Amino acid sequence: MARTLFMNYSEFFKKFFIILFSLLMLFLFVEINLRIFAGFLKEGEITAITGNDTFNIICLGDSFTYGVGVDRTDSYPNQLEKILNQKESGLRFRVINLAVPGANSSQHLKYLKQILKGSCGEAVDLIIVLTGANDSWNLADSNISKIIERKRNRDNNGRNGGAEEYTEEIIGKGTINYRLSLADKINIFLFKLRTYKMLKLIYLNIKGRNISPEADRFEQIPAYEGRDVRVLKDLLRYNLSRIVETAKKYGKHIILHNYPRGDLYGDNITEEVAEHYKIPFVDNASVFNSLLKDKSFSDLFIYDNSHPNSYGYKIMAGNLYTIIRKVIRVK
Repeated sequence: MARTLFMNYSEFFKKFFIILFSLLMLFLFVEINLRIFAGFLKEGEITAITGNDTFNIICLGDSFTYGVGVDRTDSYPNQLEKILNQKESGLRFRVINLAVPGANSSQHLKYLKQILKGSCGEAVDLIIVLTGANDSWNLADSNISKIIERKRNRDNNGRNGGAEEYTEEIIGKGTINYRLSLADKINIFLFKLRTYKMLKLIYLNIKGRNISPEADRFEQIPAYEGRDVRVLKDLLRYNLSRIVETAKKYGKHIILHNYPRGDLYGDNITEEVAEHYKIPFVDNASVFNSLLKDKSFSDLFIYDNSHPNSYGYKIMAGNLYTIIRKVIRVK
């Protein structure tokens, strides 16, 4: 009886490990193929940047750049391209929308480096960046661990603890006691896996949810403790400063602009970074706030009161055009 029971258990565990091994191999196969496919996809997006007779502009951002809530042709990059080609004679413009809904500022830094290091990087004339809205919830590829470690080292040693090339005044001051929770660490690990991202995307679509959940983050931020927000502010300062430094390293013009309702954490961090590096900054928030004195939210925004409608994106495109004209004269 005991021998039979042992053999049954042995057979069960044997089958269990075979199934587990098969699932692991399947996971690795899917993961590797998704990474290869993603590489081809990115290369396909960037290959549009060609030609010496064209002024090539790339727009990095999240759903606010992608054009969530409107037809893709009404996104601000598409409308900007139309304005430039209509009003600026003697030069052909191509504005390439490289936005990914839900992307965070760490991912935009990583993506910019890939673009400028690649074969098409040399053809880029101008970079436009709008980022930061998703840093509080999307931990994929996040540099938040660097910020926390840097804070710890500086707090312990009384000096900056990082080897990154950034300036002390732009990153922020003050002690931070914030620690990543176990759940945060697990999320960071999971979001590195393409398979996990794919399964989550499938789940969200089955549930009927918007795949760009940052739409309502403006209302949720007050739930974060002050120490968390300070870390997130430092994270955005860090990533924006590195984005600007990367653009300068490759000799590219860069413009930063803020969201129609301002930076997510209340401070003018994007403007602060732009002023520090003496680069152009477009204050969309001021323009929209001024317009809202005479217009309703429905005149400028879609139902979530965060993402612009077609007219709102046209306003953003017009704001950028005013600054780009000056950049063209400098080039």
